[in-house]
Amino acid sequence: MKTVVCLVERKICRIDLNESLTVGFLMAKIKEQKPSQSFWMDVYLMKRNGKWLKSGDPDAQEFMRLGQSNGIRAIMKKHGAMHPLTDISDPAIGFPDTEAVEDDDIHVLVHTQSPDARRLELWILGEPYHVTAWNWLRKRLKSKKAALAAK
Repeated sequence: MKTVVCLVERKICRIDLNESLTVGFLMAKIKEQKPSQSFWMDVYLMKRNGKWLKSGDPDAQEFMRLGQSNGIRAIMKKHGAMHPLTDISDPAIGFPDTEAVEDDDIHVLVHTQSPDARRLELWILGEPYHVTAWNWLRKRLKSKKAALAAK
């Protein structure tokens, strides 16, 4: 059995998981324990120099207070988001057994985004396909209507 301590929306939660499960299942358990409006979630490993981030660390404190921290952002950038198909028991991750978890450890940071912010991000990247298709169809119908009216 593994215990994963998660930092979700500035709050800490503990999740016990069987070793045969994946990070995707961890994400599902996080959604069960800490429901949010976000459909999108990334999980980041919080290890600095091979050691777990501590809740008393100044970067962790700043993140829990303000919701952002340059030190946390650097760790996120270094490790990248965890893939949902990665096994919980993967030695590269090194989640501790339930008995070995220390009280002030933070194992993963859960990064969520509100649906409105995600939608805005899609608009910044360009028009979604359905909008482009709708505009094309509208122009096509208007041109047919104009051609019929001219006859």
